[in-house]
Amino acid sequence: MHCHTTSQPAVLDLGKTIALVGHPNVGKSVLFQRLTGRYVAVSNYPGTTIEVTRGAAARLITDMIPDAVIIDTPGVITLPPVTEDEQVTARVLFREHLRAIVQVGDAKNLRRTLMLTVQLAEMELPLVLVLNMIDEAEARGLALNPSLLRDALGVPAIPTIATRGQGIKELASALQSAAVPQLHIDYPEAVEAAIEETSPKMPVAPISGRALSILWLCNDSVAAEWLRDQLDTAQYQALEARREQILKTFSEPVSSIIQQTRAAFIEQVAEASLTRSGNRWQGVAAT
Repeated sequence: MHCHTTSQPAVLDLGKTIALVGHPNVGKSVLFQRLTGRYVAVSNYPGTTIEVTRGAAARLITDMIPDAVIIDTPGVITLPPVTEDEQVTARVLFREHLRAIVQVGDAKNLRRTLMLTVQLAEMELPLVLVLNMIDEAEARGLALNPSLLRDALGVPAIPTIATRGQGIKELASALQSAAVPQLHIDYPEAVEAAIEETSPKMPVAPISGRALSILWLCNDSVAAEWLRDQLDTAQYQALEARREQILKTFSEPVSSIIQQTRAAFIEQVAEASLTRSGNRWQGVAAT
């Protein structure tokens, strides 16, 4: 498994909406309050009964990104989505005109956080990683190196304590220059061949063709929903039939192979970015 990043990713201005994405219970709502002003709107996401919250960004953000809007998405464990909450978050990534994604992660659970980081980075949307609750991580004897994380992932890593407002100015600065991550993980040869075959057949999408192909090969329901809206029936059925042929050539699910490769990469990043205490890691979950 190989991975590389480039040192100077391109900066894009894709829109005015900034999406907060992360696992449940990582402090997204508190961070949302820090990043927004007085006026927020809570409504069901179109076609669902799941609520999302939107708010005009606070002056700290709008001084750098005029008219910015923050959207707080439902908690997501992983992609492809399973629950309705996760499907709404995935739809935001496909259907909103995003300036950037802010992934809010639990600093105590770096490996779990980075599994989602890798998936978001592969989408090639401007991304900033927030390592929230850094005080709780430090209380457990954990020391993180944000610079090493940034170099390994091609993504700014900002330690925060959202409840105290710590790190918010640094996050605002990172958002101003949010760039497309230049992260590329090389999957096993057969998986790469499948991605290479299907990517050119994908319509232009809000996310990278490579990420869309990976989601498609992993039977992602929201990717399928989006593709059905973009392709005529014959095109979609042909793409679906070819996917089934490809998947039959594998002895285990492609999604499992991809997750195993990502996990190996994440372990390397964690080993390089965490400080040891004694003979074990302190304050970091194994997952």
